[in-house]
Amino acid sequence: MPKDYINLFHQMEDEMERMTSDALRHFQRGPTRKTTWQPRADVCETHDAVIVIVELAGLTEDEIERQVKVTLSSDDRALRISGHRDEPSLPDERVACHQLEIMFGPFERIVPLPNAGLIRDSISAHYRSGLLRITLPKRPPESPRTIIIRGGL
Repeated sequence: MPKDYINLFHQMEDEMERMTSDALRHFQRGPTRKTTWQPRADVCETHDAVIVIVELAGLTEDEIERQVKVTLSSDDRALRISGHRDEPSLPDERVACHQLEIMFGPFERIVPLPNAGLIRDSISAHYRSGLLRITLPKRPPESPRTIIIRGGL
């Protein structure tokens, strides 16, 4: 099977998983239980870094700085992005909503990361046009070491 089809099937599988998770969360929530939603995320790797892009449309830069938290796990294997997106006020004269697809309220996304040997002190994040881009620089690969074998113990 050509590689493009494999990527397409993986994307479809991810989207089905997200939709199923969202639907189950909707049915499981009780009157006092908070619901969270998961923003979409892309994870790409270059020679120098792992790049995570999270879709957070509707938040201002100030809201990103105040309300969004990005946490790297102690083993560098997962990135947690959490925060809150407020629902915009709609006109008071609305009678009904015919379609509601945009999620508001608290969100959380845990993104698994490749085992890439990250430089924790150099991680950066930038927000522009609704996308939060987190750059996690990788350590350069170590050069091979030659081990000298000596006779006797």
